[in-house]
Amino acid sequence: FVVDLSPVEEYEKSKPMVLINPKILDFSEKKIAIEEGCLSIPEVRYEVERPETIYITYYDTDLKEQTFEATKLFARVFQHEQDHLNGVLFTDHLDEDVKKKLKKSLDKIKKREIETEYPIFQKRNYQLK
Repeated sequence: FVVDLSPVEEYEKSKPMVLINPKILDFSEKKIAIEEGCLSIPEVRYEVERPETIYITYYDTDLKEQTFEATKLFARVFQHEQDHLNGVLFTDHLDEDVKKKLKKSLDKIKKREIETEYPIFQKRNYQLK
């Protein structure tokens, strides 16, 4: 995946970073809760607790293995995107009481009854042969 933090204040000078086959090697015990959202779940935002610092390995665009200590926003974005690779959404990290509060919004998204500034494609019933 690609991490591009340049639209965010304090990260304007950063360049997009390509991470091929990324893995988290270790993480700090200290966790922080920050509000997250996702294009996959429009208009739903909620605080998610994640490790503040992570240690990652990945291959760059030259297919050279790199290791990196990610902190702050980069660590947050990396974990969020890594979750997507594993089929996990940020809402999967929320407790059941919070999910109940969000149920109405999540149901609207599921039924495609929500307007976005980007396309949401119709569900297709693909079948493997």
